[in-house]
Amino acid sequence: MKALSKATTTIFRALIARLGSGTHVQIGEKGSAIMPVVVEKIGLGRYSIAHYYEQNGDLMADPEVCFWVPRAGQRGHDRGDVYPISYKQAGLGIDRELVIFEDGAPVRECRRLQHDCANFCSDWFRNIVWQQNLEDDVKRARKAA
Repeated sequence: MKALSKATTTIFRALIARLGSGTHVQIGEKGSAIMPVVVEKIGLGRYSIAHYYEQNGDLMADPEVCFWVPRAGQRGHDRGDVYPISYKQAGLGIDRELVIFEDGAPVRECRRLQHDCANFCSDWFRNIVWQQNLEDDVKRARKAA
């Protein structure tokens, strides 16, 4: 399984820090020219980062990527790795589980798609930092690492 790059992981941690003690946060203004980013804690060591738009009353992910952060004792925990595990782009009908879990541990992956998603996140997260003016958040996350 391919983890996010070190630079992308730093951005991920900056986004997750915005959660504070909550379970979700919207970064950016709804209705502006730049789509807000929604960060959610969706389970133990699981997070969702997404842009959403509304179509016919439904929220449409454009895109949504879910991530897994291994717990102590799991592969990758000692390095602080973060792995993309699913990808959704509702307007195109794409909804892919990139990694299959059993009992909280990964057992299978769609290797090529999972690697592609990790690479995509590098560009996407850099864009989020620029669009939402998160440079200071990233600097704080870098210092904390």
